[in-house]
Amino acid sequence: MKQKLFIVLIAVLVLVTVACTPRSVSPGIPAPTVVAPTPVPTSNISPPTSQDVVWDKVVAAAKKEGVVTVYSFFYVGDMGRDMAKTFQQRYGIRVEILASPGRQTVEKIKVEQTMKQGVADVVNTGTSSATEISVSGLGENVWRELPSLKDRTQFLVDPVYSPSGDLLFSSLTFITPAINTNLVKPQDEPKSFKDFLDPKWKGHIISLDPRTGGGSLFTALATMKYFKILEDDYWRQMVPQLQLFGGSQQEQYRMVGRGEYKVALPASDSPIAPLLAEGAPMKLLAMDEGTVAQGDSIMAIKGAPHPNAAKLFIDWVLSPEGQEVYAKAAKLNPMRKGVPGYMIPGATLVPKKVINRTWEASQAANDYQKSGVLEQIFGKR
Repeated sequence: MKQKLFIVLIAVLVLVTVACTPRSVSPGIPAPTVVAPTPVPTSNISPPTSQDVVWDKVVAAAKKEGVVTVYSFFYVGDMGRDMAKTFQQRYGIRVEILASPGRQTVEKIKVEQTMKQGVADVVNTGTSSATEISVSGLGENVWRELPSLKDRTQFLVDPVYSPSGDLLFSSLTFITPAINTNLVKPQDEPKSFKDFLDPKWKGHIISLDPRTGGGSLFTALATMKYFKILEDDYWRQMVPQLQLFGGSQQEQYRMVGRGEYKVALPASDSPIAPLLAEGAPMKLLAMDEGTVAQGDSIMAIKGAPHPNAAKLFIDWVLSPEGQEVYAKAAKLNPMRKGVPGYMIPGATLVPKKVINRTWEASQAANDYQKSGVLEQIFGKR
């Protein structure tokens, strides 16, 4: 009896041991693998992180809004598509970019505000137009809420530009003449703006019409007038030399690149960089009088249909990731420190002097636009 009981106990122990022993996986059946989520193909910079609970709520509300509408003078073509795609991949929010010249942007914003039928959430335009929007009280001060602006020393210049705090700089650009290097040889390159008064340049210079209040010629003209570098009399003498153009800035540069004109007076380094990347025979000139430097502006609009998405988009544009995506797409140097630059060598400029387009100079430009002096110089439209 005892022997049978001993055999039963041994059998039970064997069964328990077998049951507790881990089973090996058959070599014919692979162990399951965990597939990592596909990273967002944006940049080599770490994605932005939230810094407080309040901002987390802004992000959540922005995602519920689901869309942000941007009136832009700069985010056009592939550049705009790259930015919109990256932002949407990051946050799941659609970006609608509507190309809009500066003067048109100002008028559209004013009409929308008057009719209380806002369309634009964000405006990205030249400083003159953005200044007028700000002075008109149509911008929204959001910069204190943005994590990207917690430390403004991380930028080459202070991104908070207007006294009211609604107008922010998202990038910097130099404004100076550009030439077609196939048509203008090194020994013939103008050194001073006054060199363009030589009759040999007549009919070879194309400029955006300054009477529209937008474009590089108006910016340079108004800034130099404010700092008493080039006065109205100079531009009166220049009128016969210029072919005024009412189209887009990009098309103006393309005409110079194609050799239809020798000079774009003036040009902006960031919009011209993509053409240089395509092989356009062009070059920016550093003039004796100096080179106008201004920020490209970004601002949230008061009463925007998607106010949280507007804040999130502006914060992203000013973040390291947004700065790199923009710099890479536009082939330029970013405004934020520590972010890689992508400026094409031909568009890289070392100014002899920098003429900083201050808030005061920009505000004076708007008054100059309204004074009627441009029509006296360039004629009625």
